[in-house]
Amino acid sequence: MADDLVLPLPVGARVLVFANLHLSRTATAASTVAAGEVARAIGYWSGPGAVILAGGTFAGGAEQPDVAGALDSHSRLRDALRDFAAAPGRRVVVLPGRQDAWLASPSPAAADLRARTSAD
Repeated sequence: MADDLVLPLPVGARVLVFANLHLSRTATAASTVAAGEVARAIGYWSGPGAVILAGGTFAGGAEQPDVAGALDSHSRLRDALRDFAAAPGRRVVVLPGRQDAWLASPSPAAADLRARTSAD
């Protein structure tokens, strides 16, 4: 396994994996509820661990969406991810999926995601 694929976590650490939120810069009732539930789960977290965004996080398919706008429209989730990543022993990791493969390459959208959430 390549070193960049290793996610070192201590014994007893928790991992939260979520996918297919399809966030866009226009918040809908459904996206607000979904993002809020994930933010709430992250907010109640204690101890070390990782939050993994496992594909389909942003709407837009193959085209790079307005990640900054999507995160700003779902600010509760954005802030929860940023605060989580800032704590010792915690990481936020983005795994690009089929529809958001553009996240795997350096791009303005990927830079916005990292800047606003401290995600790897």
